[in-house]
Amino acid sequence: MVVDNTDRLEAEPPGQLESKSATVDIEITY
Repeated sequence: MVVDNTDRLEAEPPGQLESKSATVDIEITY
């Protein structure tokens, strides 16, 4: 899942990186 999230970060604008980063951390926790 980490790889998929990384791909999304690259596709989305830099502004979305912060929001996605928080989501990634949550997914990793689970």
